[in-house]
Amino acid sequence: MPAELAEPVAAEAKELSYAEAIREGLAQAMEADPRVFLFGEDVGVYGGAFGVSGDLLKRFGPERVIDTPISELGLAGAAVGAAMTGMRPVLEIQFSDFVTLAMEQIVNQAAKIRFMFGGKASVPMVIRLPGGSGTGAAGQHSQSLEAWFAHVPGLKVLQPSTPHDAKGLLLAAIDDPNPVLIFEHKLLYKTKGRVPSAPYRVPIGQAVVRREGSDVTIVAASIMTLRALAAAERPVIVVGGGAKNSSTSSASPQCAKAWCQVPGPNVSCSPRSTLCTSPVSGLAATIVPESTCSTSSAPKTVRYSGECRNDPPRGRQKMSAWIRSVDA
Repeated sequence: MPAELAEPVAAEAKELSYAEAIREGLAQAMEADPRVFLFGEDVGVYGGAFGVSGDLLKRFGPERVIDTPISELGLAGAAVGAAMTGMRPVLEIQFSDFVTLAMEQIVNQAAKIRFMFGGKASVPMVIRLPGGSGTGAAGQHSQSLEAWFAHVPGLKVLQPSTPHDAKGLLLAAIDDPNPVLIFEHKLLYKTKGRVPSAPYRVPIGQAVVRREGSDVTIVAASIMTLRALAAAERPVIVVGGGAKNSSTSSASPQCAKAWCQVPGPNVSCSPRSTLCTSPVSGLAATIVPESTCSTSSAPKTVRYSGECRNDPPRGRQKMSAWIRSVDA
């Protein structure tokens, strides 16, 4: 885990995976409050489609860890009803894609009840939604639908990026008197981090600075937080567009197929490179037959592949570069 992702944790902490942190949070919530129960497809005997609920059925019994039929609309309606009558339901929808079947209960009921009753009724329910692509699960099991719900007044939408946040935000969501949807990216379940053993809450709606910088601000959530941090550790490269000139008569990089690298602070490259610049745009790119570069902050060998090509109809030359490989 990059140093920038390190969380401020208590003395009593241990390394957990994202999935284990969620399970620990669920167990602690259920131990502390008998109103909390977990239900959904395969959350009991099977331990969850992604192994998140694990042994919770054995620990808390079938009345509080409930395997359900495949009926997302019915499950969401049950969550709304249970929440309105004093329970604290946590519903797991096996894949976030299937939440489309439950839109009526979530968007037209759970999100609006508190407002329609003048604040006299609340719907303290949590829906956990494994989402995102990258597992080879095809189009109906790989979508990222969180933006839909972020536009619905009355709903709170969370996307934890670390095991620490996964547990802390889950506990905060269970405490919340409003419906909360937690989208858990499937590729995060095996990522690990330090997590306090005692229950704690991560405030909902507050951003966290993961890495200080001076040139650009990147706002990210979920798995893109980790990818943005990883990208910040790499040397700067020319991506797409590259150096552009208004006409072919302007000075521009004279490039053939090559390896492209733009050195940044504390970057060393071998073999020796040749720098070509565009006086029109001021962009620069290092063109070398092959370049192996490393940085002091991230001691890895990073190879970049790119090419420059003429674009006569538009009177310009374009350079593109992309990451070819990263060697640990």
